[in-house]
Amino acid sequence: MFGRPLSRLLPRAPLHLSLPSPVPPFPRCCLSTSPPPPAPAAAPAAASTLFALPSLRSPSSFPELSHSCLSRCASLRSDILAEMSSPSSADHSLTLMKLDSISNVICSVIDAAELTRSVHADPAWRSAAESSFAILSHFISELNTDHELYQAVCELQERGWEGFTTEEKRMVVSLRVEFERDGIHMPERERESLLELKARITSLETTFQQNIVNQRKFFHLPRNPPDDPSFPSRFAQMFPPPLLSRVAQAAAELDPPLPPPPSPSHVVTTDGFFSASILKHVSSPAARRETFEASNTVCPENLPVLHELVSSRHELAGLLGHRSYAEKAAGDKMAGSVPNIRAFLAYVRGREGGKYREEMELLKDVKRRHTGGAEPIMPWDPQYYIHRHRQGLPGNLEAEVSAHLSVDSVLAGFESVVGSLFGVRMEEEGFGEGEAWCDVRGGGVKKFGFYDEGSGAPLGTLYFDLFPRENKYTHAAHFTVRCGCSFFDDREGGVVDQTPIVAVVVNLGSKSESNPLNFSECETLAHEFGHALHSLLSRTRFQHLSGTRGPTDFVEIPSHLFEYLIADEATLPLFTQGNEALSPGLVGMLKRSKEEFSGIDSMTQAMYAEFDQRLFGEHTGAVDSTAILKSVHEDYDMPYAEGTHWHSTFGHVNTYGGAYYSYLWAQCVAKDIYEGLRGGEGGTVGRGSGQRIRALLGPGSSEDPYVTIRNALGGKDWGGYGGRS
Repeated sequence: MFGRPLSRLLPRAPLHLSLPSPVPPFPRCCLSTSPPPPAPAAAPAAASTLFALPSLRSPSSFPELSHSCLSRCASLRSDILAEMSSPSSADHSLTLMKLDSISNVICSVIDAAELTRSVHADPAWRSAAESSFAILSHFISELNTDHELYQAVCELQERGWEGFTTEEKRMVVSLRVEFERDGIHMPERERESLLELKARITSLETTFQQNIVNQRKFFHLPRNPPDDPSFPSRFAQMFPPPLLSRVAQAAAELDPPLPPPPSPSHVVTTDGFFSASILKHVSSPAARRETFEASNTVCPENLPVLHELVSSRHELAGLLGHRSYAEKAAGDKMAGSVPNIRAFLAYVRGREGGKYREEMELLKDVKRRHTGGAEPIMPWDPQYYIHRHRQGLPGNLEAEVSAHLSVDSVLAGFESVVGSLFGVRMEEEGFGEGEAWCDVRGGGVKKFGFYDEGSGAPLGTLYFDLFPRENKYTHAAHFTVRCGCSFFDDREGGVVDQTPIVAVVVNLGSKSESNPLNFSECETLAHEFGHALHSLLSRTRFQHLSGTRGPTDFVEIPSHLFEYLIADEATLPLFTQGNEALSPGLVGMLKRSKEEFSGIDSMTQAMYAEFDQRLFGEHTGAVDSTAILKSVHEDYDMPYAEGTHWHSTFGHVNTYGGAYYSYLWAQCVAKDIYEGLRGGEGGTVGRGSGQRIRALLGPGSSEDPYVTIRNALGGKDWGGYGGRS
């Protein structure tokens, strides 16, 4: 209840079963994030604390705040139990506020620590944040098994709902469900067994993730493969000599050493940069096959770990009364049940299956024209032949679109969109001394304040960290430092309104705010900005229900919606340099390129979700994950490479086991909302759309997500995809 493992909000798995990017799990506060109430607003230049949080003045602040947090939570706990012991005088609203404030106090430290350890340039700050994170993660585990707090929540529900608001009812039910998810309602002996089992699962999850991070395979590629005369020049363009020298040096230090090659060769690794480049650009089928097989056999030691993890999760689900771990995972999602998830995946297959088959036939035709033969598409082929097909189209779409886009123009586009759609002013502001986590003079680190255009009232703060650097989190992510809510301030004895603080962390390749930005990077920014707006514009009473604190198949919807908005012909000019309109021909090409091969993309994601469901579905004996993977490929008519085990590096089984379908579900819902905003084929998103998007962002999880979606659809009845109505 007071904490659960989360990663960045559902990063998608990569296309075509290659190079899944591992995402380390980050335990976050389940009862949402909120630091202690801020000091009175000061001019930006006067700030001297990290993220402008008054308590974060130096690395030593983290241990001080951690111990203060424990003391404050103990006091709040005592107050709650004392109030519940006198039912006649207990105020259920105040009790709920205090329960929420326990999480608020914890998250004021642990969420700031999470961002700090992920982005701060100073190792002293990162180390202090890591220690604080560990202390409070352990404390969260203790709170989640606090039987007296659980009983307090049960008593609130059992007294009846008279006088409760809808949000208060959802808060109570949510707290109880989350407590019971960890078996707190079970007899003591069974609960002890469950806790031991959970500790074993956590250890297996940690081992699985560490193996992904630590494993790296070196292998040889011939310098002059007979099936690709262009290989030497292409390889030199992709990989500069200093990089190859470093890789060769690392390979020379291997013990046991890398076996000598039969002919002059390059030493390469399974690192994503090498593998993605080779699979996309190298003509040699042998080189692509070698790269694919090396990348998808890099972590064999994870197979027994995964099998034990699946078995242990299945045992856990059984102890909690579920038939499978997939059933347990579905319980708190919008889909609600395994049959509904199955119905959704069948819906996707029915909708996309024909397009998938047409696109695979197109790739076969491209391969036939390239090789002169009639070979089938192999697992290491799709990325190369998709790229080759696009190279054969007139013009260079990526270069033409990128010439109109930059970090500065996209951020200016965000300002225009929130102003025109929501009546919100997004204003760049300066950093105070000590507020930033790295040297802002290098660029790529920005701060924006959000204000209501009518009243001028502050709505929140958004930080951007845009470019890669040493010791920085390497993926794209949205971090919540503080949620927008009202909370009980235990130090002042009253309720305080709190504005959110969030951060968007990405690693763009442009390295400059004015350099061209490719469109896929724009979509990444839009995706994370959608998450950030969900946090910034959500207004709930409880932080537990604020913003992105909700089911994974719901909270991904706004991020996907903003990917659609950035590509809409009406809004796209807002993101270009000088707000210049792209030519109709270029806009048309961009739309076609997004639709092209979308069948392969959607069916690949559906196949991943199907694998996840079968892996964590009902089992009567030992699980053979590789056999499951092969059968899913066959059922989806997708090429499969014998002897490979891509899933041994599929980090999503840790953080989204039984729920990987959420990504595709949210994408489908977002598309339905987007098409509704456009008003049909040929329509565009207009100014009147803002109210309906606010209806999606504002409630957080304070109302039924199905109600939220229906409101975003303008009142249109919506009951999911073959599931709930």
